[in-house]
Amino acid sequence: MTTALRQRLQQLGGLPAASGGVDRAMAADAPGARSGRGGPSARSWAAAGFREETPGLLVRRVRAPMAAGAPLLASTLALLSGDPRWAEPGEGAVWLFDVETTGLAGGTGTVPFLYGWARLDGPPSGGGWAAGPEAGLEVEQWLLPELGSEEPIIRAAVARLRGARGIVTYNGRTFDLPLVRTRTVLARVSGLWPDPPHLDLLHPTRRLFRHRLDRCTLTTASAVLVGTRRGADLPGWEVPERYRTFLRCGDPAVLGSVLSHNVADLAELGGLLWHLASHVEGGIGEPQDAYPLGRFYEARGCTEAALRSYGTAVVLAPPPLDRAALGRRARLLRRQGRLDEAATLWELGWRRWEDMEAAEALAIDREWRGRDLEEALALSRAALARASGPWASRFARRVWRLERRLSRSQAPEAAGADPGRPAPWASWLPGGVSYEAWQLLRQRRGSRPRAGPWGMGTTAAGT
Repeated sequence: MTTALRQRLQQLGGLPAASGGVDRAMAADAPGARSGRGGPSARSWAAAGFREETPGLLVRRVRAPMAAGAPLLASTLALLSGDPRWAEPGEGAVWLFDVETTGLAGGTGTVPFLYGWARLDGPPSGGGWAAGPEAGLEVEQWLLPELGSEEPIIRAAVARLRGARGIVTYNGRTFDLPLVRTRTVLARVSGLWPDPPHLDLLHPTRRLFRHRLDRCTLTTASAVLVGTRRGADLPGWEVPERYRTFLRCGDPAVLGSVLSHNVADLAELGGLLWHLASHVEGGIGEPQDAYPLGRFYEARGCTEAALRSYGTAVVLAPPPLDRAALGRRARLLRRQGRLDEAATLWELGWRRWEDMEAAEALAIDREWRGRDLEEALALSRAALARASGPWASRFARRVWRLERRLSRSQAPEAAGADPGRPAPWASWLPGGVSYEAWQLLRQRRGSRPRAGPWGMGTTAAGT
């Protein structure tokens, strides 16, 4: 029976008052006081680097090597996370946070037994958050010595989250923090759950670099993007078994590889944070990165930055990213009312790729803004000759409508034309001024029909 459970039963009246023998048993169960098979001695904890700084909280401090760049700006963290609270004035440290657990399924049966923290100090005046006065991260690890004594470590974690300026994790939004919150409820720790600004690097990593990553794990992202290579590291799936072995034998040395694994996770988390910050501040590493960066800016509402990234992608990105970037840049310019610039891009898209969307947008621009029906009709006919599927139907309708507009506008000037004369196909079909009547007329003239959507006939060319 654990110390916490025994004390709880005594409070409820389920156990007699502690006698001398019970006091000795409770003292033997206390972290740092046990020895032999039942648990590690104080000397064993010290050899593993742990100290009991508060009752029930075992803490280990180490320094993790990490090459950090310029200080992180609050505006950059707000951009990465999409949370404007990062840019608001505030005090406290930013903490990198990662836990090791007894399983990966989540829920009430999964217990976090190792809490890893790395502090970013700042922001200093005129700067931002930095890794510290020296290269590397100051890592703090909290260990759960036995499964029945979670309350001290849970209370310490809640206090740290409540006083933090912000938290940085990798997949912490769906795993780490919800798991700690579940344990807080089960440990009956009172008080509101803290809600500091939270940056989960999994989401910007996936959005910005999915095209370069076969898997979006922290190890893979750090290796591909930052160039970090772990040595002989413990696989993550072995971590729960190592902790169970520790619970059986009581030797902290069994957890050595688990502790090193957690330190490596925090170092890679910090390196990835600096890489993402540099990337969104304008440091495009590869040509294929410009297009997803533009989409990221556009989603965050940074229109000018998105236009710059799309422009870079149009020039440098490989297919099909260059074509996709041109379409997004043109649509963004059109929404801003910069129609001349948008039309230039649509014309480039039609000439380079014979893009159907570009042809349609250019035809609309020529018809309504340029007031040039003949050029719009010629462009629509050229697009109809190359279109297929739904695009063929759309351009066929456009050609029909433009031909009707031109026939009405040119009829008064034509020799012997009667402005009130009906359309020439009106005599073949009752009320035959419809699009279907126009299609039948073209087929009778000998044009080879092509099946469109819903069985509607379209022609191969607009002649």
